[in-house]
Amino acid sequence: MPPRATELTPTQIKRLKHPGGNRPVKVAVGGVSGLHIQIQPSGAKSWVLRTRFNTSPSVLFRVVEAFKPTVLVDEGDTFLKDNDDLRGILNGGHDRLSAFVWRSVGDDHEPRQFRVWAPKAIDMIGRLHDTFEDRAIVVPLSRLESGRWCPVWMAPALQARIDHFGIPRSGTVLCPAC
Repeated sequence: MPPRATELTPTQIKRLKHPGGNRPVKVAVGGVSGLHIQIQPSGAKSWVLRTRFNTSPSVLFRVVEAFKPTVLVDEGDTFLKDNDDLRGILNGGHDRLSAFVWRSVGDDHEPRQFRVWAPKAIDMIGRLHDTFEDRAIVVPLSRLESGRWCPVWMAPALQARIDHFGIPRSGTVLCPAC
């Protein structure tokens, strides 16, 4: 079991600074395993949840409700296919206005609404489920020779999809290609 990070107070989180360089850094904030603050070189901060997915759906929607992180799912093909609850929570969070799930809580099983909207990135081998793919920017990847990177312009179809989601353009994208 990895060591648990010391829980940071809200004041400590506000005081976090980027250490320098041109890459974002992640700082574990404690309290919830895998919860980090990502600090951009500009000083902008965002929540990121990084976890191995033996996480239950109930933990996921509670963390999203409490911390509003960016959810990064690695190897989605290994668990999303047979996990309807988890797929429903991830899929339900595509529209801020309707992105919630109802669950019963407490000894009285009182119904409660949990917000599940969060930016998400899912990587997997194979195709996404149709309902995910309809609401996604799909970036197909392929294995290349070690160390081959070159600047490329985005494919027009991908750029159109990114424009549809309102993501600002940042110029040249570095990605493995050519």
